[in-house]
Amino acid sequence: MLKIYLETTIFNRFLEDNREYNTRTKMLFEKILKMEIEAFSSTYVIEELDKASEPKRSLMLNLISQYKISVLEIDKRAYDLSELYIEMGIIPKKFRVDGIHIAMAALYDMDCIVLSA
Repeated sequence: MLKIYLETTIFNRFLEDNREYNTRTKMLFEKILKMEIEAFSSTYVIEELDKASEPKRSLMLNLISQYKISVLEIDKRAYDLSELYIEMGIIPKKFRVDGIHIAMAALYDMDCIVLSA
């Protein structure tokens, strides 16, 4: 089964009904619900979602339980790996936060990271 890491932006896209990518995002979540795809996120994503204003904050956080998305704990290895990505020039310093998501996906052997630009 495909293992995916859901980055923060994808939860926001789920709620944007007036955008063309919303339909594809909801199709992805339906595949997760049907257990065709195994979805993961992280405590770091939860922290980012917590910064949103209500009611959007609650709606996005509810998606995690509603779609049974597993939440992975962030540990020091993710921060260290993110810093290594920066030191090696793999990602720019200004994308440090994205590096943490990439590190989590790598550490937990995900097949891909799902995000929206």
